[in-house]
Amino acid sequence: MSGLEKRTVLLNTLFNFGAVLVSLFISVYLYVYTKSIPIMCLQVICRIAMFPLFFSLAYKMSLRCRLGVTYTIGLVLITLSLVYTLVIGERFAIHPYLVVGQAMIYGTGEGFFWYSTNTSNQIIPTRESRNLFLSYNGIFSNTAAILAPVFSTVILSLTETETEGYRVILYSITAVFALVSCVAFSIGKRTEDREDCLKESFLLAGKDERIRKFYLSYIIYGLVNGMSLGLINLMIFRAVGSGNTYSRLQILFSLTTVSGFYVIRYLFAWGRVSMTFKVGAAIRVAAIAVLALVPNTAGAVIHGILYAASNVFFDNCVSFISGFLIDDYPRQKSALVVTREVMLSIGRIASMLLVLLFYRLLPGEAYLVVTPILLSLAAIWTERLLLSCRR
Repeated sequence: MSGLEKRTVLLNTLFNFGAVLVSLFISVYLYVYTKSIPIMCLQVICRIAMFPLFFSLAYKMSLRCRLGVTYTIGLVLITLSLVYTLVIGERFAIHPYLVVGQAMIYGTGEGFFWYSTNTSNQIIPTRESRNLFLSYNGIFSNTAAILAPVFSTVILSLTETETEGYRVILYSITAVFALVSCVAFSIGKRTEDREDCLKESFLLAGKDERIRKFYLSYIIYGLVNGMSLGLINLMIFRAVGSGNTYSRLQILFSLTTVSGFYVIRYLFAWGRVSMTFKVGAAIRVAAIAVLALVPNTAGAVIHGILYAASNVFFDNCVSFISGFLIDDYPRQKSALVVTREVMLSIGRIASMLLVLLFYRLLPGEAYLVVTPILLSLAAIWTERLLLSCRR
């Protein structure tokens, strides 16, 4: 790999360490105060609603400045959202809808950051190095994902209360993101799209059947992926009943993911992408069904191992196939990354709206069984649609 590819892997690894801690504990921290899964779903909706707008703004900026600038803007905003969370603290319990403010700042930062990351991951590796880049990126990022819950477990065991531990973890994440922003600012790559490429990438769906299927597959993918932005973590937390146990389990799940990335390198090299994708989609459905039907520690453990495996065999195939498809449109790479993420955001918001709909329609907590299982079936549909886009 080139020096720029290695630096991008380092950036992704450092960010993933902080991002894993955020995904593990920001939703749990807010849930401890709000005591409401529907409000947490609203938080995810507001957060994801920021993505398309600020993905597009970051794209426009990247036409005039290097990606290191948009990276850094995103990280600063994400850090500000963590500061907001820490300042509000216990007031979330009195005014739970304050989570909307946190979600909007965080989502704005993520819009800038994930545009920069996804664009870098698309335009920096070559077609020849993409498999190696994705493999090393997965291995190192998921090694960071192992260290993150180890770190959080130590913190939670040293603090008097779990809530105090969550605050210490959030302070630590703020420091990590400050370090990551220094690395991010050094990325000198620029997007090579023309000014009108973003508009063309949307219009392309009306002319190109492959692109039309590609966009639809990402909307469907968003239905199953949206649950991973908070709902799944909260269901695991409720199942195990303890932040410390929850953190320890994440170590096991991350080890499973890292092991899977070593395996998938060879499956991809042997041309087994289709088979791997089909298996991954089936595992994803099974993982979510187990957690929904067996909401206890045993169910959480089985779910976590299966879900970690599906991260490798399902999500990695989504990235692999979409990366090669976008490579077939070299004049619009960055614009297609933006439109892809817009479609993904539509699916993610739809998944949370379905959770809220079933919360209203079904008695008790039946919505936590029915909705996840129904949404998980979108994994099978995603696999079929995306494979049909390949040449």
